[in-house]
Amino acid sequence: MSRFISLSIALLTMLLCRTTSLSAADAVPDVGGRIEDPFSYVEQLAADVVADGELATSTPLIPTSTSIEMFKRKVHNSPEDFRCRTILGQLYLRSAKENDNLAAFEKAENVLREALKQANNYQPARIHLAIALQARHQFQESLELANEYLEAKPGDALGSATLGDAQIELGQYEAAARTYSDLKGKSTGPPVLARLAHLEELLGNSNAALAQLKQAVNLMEESGALESSQAWYQMRLGHQYFSMGELEQAEACYRKSMTLEPDYAPAMSGLAMVLAGQTQMDEAQQLALRAVELHGEPPMMAQLGDLLTLAGRRTEAMAWYDKAANAMAEEAKVAAAAHYRERALFLLDHDRELELAMELAEQDLAARPSIESEDAMAWALYKNGKPEAALRHIRLALRLGTRNALMHYHAGKIHEALGHSDEAMSQFELALEINAAFSILGSSDAKTALASLSNP
Repeated sequence: MSRFISLSIALLTMLLCRTTSLSAADAVPDVGGRIEDPFSYVEQLAADVVADGELATSTPLIPTSTSIEMFKRKVHNSPEDFRCRTILGQLYLRSAKENDNLAAFEKAENVLREALKQANNYQPARIHLAIALQARHQFQESLELANEYLEAKPGDALGSATLGDAQIELGQYEAAARTYSDLKGKSTGPPVLARLAHLEELLGNSNAALAQLKQAVNLMEESGALESSQAWYQMRLGHQYFSMGELEQAEACYRKSMTLEPDYAPAMSGLAMVLAGQTQMDEAQQLALRAVELHGEPPMMAQLGDLLTLAGRRTEAMAWYDKAANAMAEEAKVAAAAHYRERALFLLDHDRELELAMELAEQDLAARPSIESEDAMAWALYKNGKPEAALRHIRLALRLGTRNALMHYHAGKIHEALGHSDEAMSQFELALEINAAFSILGSSDAKTALASLSNP
């Protein structure tokens, strides 16, 4: 899954675009010559803010950065105007999504907290604060705000989506299933289908997840949605195929995503994984490097390092690992909680700062006790020489029957360390059965470990 913006935040934004009105936060760049004076135009928009804190869908598109500057001016001139303050918070959320601007999430949170402080019963401020808090991985408070919002607006689609997303991250899967079921009764659009697919995937129902995502992709194509939005759904479908080991189908989806949006780095990164699994290493390295050049994300740097390691270019690989580690450390200064797990897994997978990785995994598990966090905790304990403790956490990670090859690989390594040869072999076999290309380095290690156990 791409780390540019969490799945839930990306889907919430898309859901906003499909409700009865379009939030000002969903303005997209570039309007050509339609607006001669954007600042004057946004001034008029500010005057037209309606009671529910949203702007009409007929509003022409304007650059988000222009909107932010004007609403900042409006808030400065009228600090008591909590409606404009709420719109500003939504715009910061939009900016964070468009530009992968982690600092904008903090700005959104601060602005929306102030709006809610000014008007405690103003529900648009409450629900958008809940969304901002999810981006900052404050899931428990987000859940509480979403529940309060739904008490005031029972059955609201955005409220249900936000609540369900928080429940997923907090490991409340049965509650999330009920929430998403209720949401499906109100909307069957692509954002809802993508949520249902994610839940099915967690429950081990890979084919059901695939069916939901195919339907979402078809609906996006039929609706004539923006190509950037279609590209996201094609990429998500590619991820699902890849997780199931269907490499040819995954490749087709990633390439379609890149056709829709040629410089789409997440799709490039996904395609690089597929090509590595198909032993097309030169093209995989080229794509991974291009993704880094376009977006410079730490996980993409690590991916490039893994590809170079597999090619025997260890010195170059170490340089990219160092860059990834430094970039993650810098991100931690702005949004540490949002990347606890990501940073922990990078350190663990590359045997770096294992004690720090343990601390990060513990913090992630405390913030969101999900099966993915249990898996990260298990891997941290294993890497720190504590396989007995790791076993309890990996069992919790696999309790839903999730068909995640990486989790089963981790389980295999833990059982191997404990001398449980038969169970270790079973876990390695299952990981490779689900997806023989699940990890650039882990897949080959699973094969080696399985061969060693089979021929002691």
